[in-house]
Amino acid sequence: MTPDLDLQLQVAIKALTDTVMPALDPDNKVAAEQLGLAIATFSMIRMRLPFEAARSWRALANAIDVAVAVSAELDDAELKSAVGAGRLLLSENNPAPRARDSQTRAIQARLGLIAREPDTPISVLRAIVEGARAELDLARAWCLPAGFEPDPREVPELAALL
Repeated sequence: MTPDLDLQLQVAIKALTDTVMPALDPDNKVAAEQLGLAIATFSMIRMRLPFEAARSWRALANAIDVAVAVSAELDDAELKSAVGAGRLLLSENNPAPRARDSQTRAIQARLGLIAREPDTPISVLRAIVEGARAELDLARAWCLPAGFEPDPREVPELAALL
């Protein structure tokens, strides 16, 4: 087996398409639908794989931007600590696998807790909502090949967001 992830995905997609799909019982519509979704998912992963590191970096940078805006309005030691850890990961050339995604989730989780507190100032809530746009645009561009966008022309190009 080769360690080349792109080649592994290509082989899996070909096996599912050329061998498994023709062997399916034509009356089993659910299995055919699920196989089609699996093939489409693997194809999208294969298409996006070269951009994964840049996506992970950008998602963390977006989360840090929101956290910094919130920190300007609210003194939260846990959020500041998460931002510091995130900035270190942004500067690393080769962070541990999934470390940036994990730190992005940590920052987003803290922002979510802050947003749920009953005494959170409206200016902080506004900063969180406005800051979420960058991550939403990134997620929409990333998942565009899935075909769920009503008007794909409204979605920013992935390359422009990375």
